[in-house]
Amino acid sequence: RILENSGDGYFEVDLSGSFTFVNDAACRFAGRTREEVIGLNYRDYMPPVEAQRIYKLYNEVYKTGNPSDLMEYEIIKKDGTIAINQTVVTLLRNAAGEPVGFCGVVRDLTEKKAMERALQESEDKHRNILANMEEGYYETDLVGNLNDFNMATCKNLGRNREELMGMNYREFMSPETADKVFRLFTNIYETRQSANIIECELIKKDGSKRIHEMSVSLLKDTAGKPVGFFGISRDRTEQMQLERALRESEESYRRVLELAPDAIAINDAQTSKYIQVNTAFCQHTGYTPEEIIGRTPMELGIYLNPEEDLKIQRLLAAEGKIDGLEVRFKTRDGEQFEDLVSARMIRFKGKRCALFVATLVTPLKQAHQALRESEESYRRVMELAPDAITISRISDGKYFEVNEAFCQQTGYA
Repeated sequence: RILENSGDGYFEVDLSGSFTFVNDAACRFAGRTREEVIGLNYRDYMPPVEAQRIYKLYNEVYKTGNPSDLMEYEIIKKDGTIAINQTVVTLLRNAAGEPVGFCGVVRDLTEKKAMERALQESEDKHRNILANMEEGYYETDLVGNLNDFNMATCKNLGRNREELMGMNYREFMSPETADKVFRLFTNIYETRQSANIIECELIKKDGSKRIHEMSVSLLKDTAGKPVGFFGISRDRTEQMQLERALRESEESYRRVLELAPDAIAINDAQTSKYIQVNTAFCQHTGYTPEEIIGRTPMELGIYLNPEEDLKIQRLLAAEGKIDGLEVRFKTRDGEQFEDLVSARMIRFKGKRCALFVATLVTPLKQAHQALRESEESYRRVMELAPDAITISRISDGKYFEVNEAFCQQTGYA
């Protein structure tokens, strides 16, 4: 009853290795019934190499009379699948003490080996991922001493594995950052909650400083007891520098845009809708930015003659640019004005757009007209005056303008 209810297999074979007795577990391991196993020789269900190993095992036990060491070997089950067994063999004697065969206990290790293999593959995959990932992976004990990390962490800190092993985080962080991390570790330990991404300043071996994003979680043993911390560290120094440069560039761009005396607008090339305008554009047209953005010039009705909008679109499509085109516009209140328009096709925020720069020429034309009228009035006064009028240079006294009355009085042309 003990043998039949045992989870381990028990077998007896004669001196040639043929089975004379097996329990149910041994039959189950072999994938055969008891009737199929009794009389079966070990050579009949083993690969030749394994059968040779078993032969040597039996031979050693027979010669020494001592039980064998534990031995793992492969068998071929009835369905053709390979199983892994483990056995220990003892010499079997009759009542007279004469060797009559062998007996032993056998265990099926197939599932265990499969699990070990899967675990090993998982660990290998885990190590490969850690070894090849660009982000730094780290594990520390509860006081923050490094006890495991990948090569990316070594690269991030400019130190080799031997230098980093056992190093405390305070040794490669500024005091402010170290205090920040200490508070973070303490909170994670107390709440058992992982930390959100935080920014930390790390100091490399050469003294250079790098900004990293770090995630931190509590590391537990198999019993669930906290034993340390682990997380991912990502170098964001270059990215932050680029972001800062981009912000500065955008700020400079906005300052230029807002301080420019000319009206500036950017339109989506496909829809003609305004994407961005400056203050001068709003002042020229009388619309607010909220009223302009997302609408087209035709929807706003800012062209005095709608045909001029179509003309601009054709020129841009044909040549990709416009230089100094006089265009008549009207304000929101219907007041007319003229601009000198230049345009270029550009890429803006990932879109193909048209950049327009318009210089208000109405005041300039009015000034020119006033100047012409002033000059004409001056000439009429000069010519119609009955008195002789001359204008001469102070430096040499030479005339550079005289009127008709002076010529008549002097007789010179």
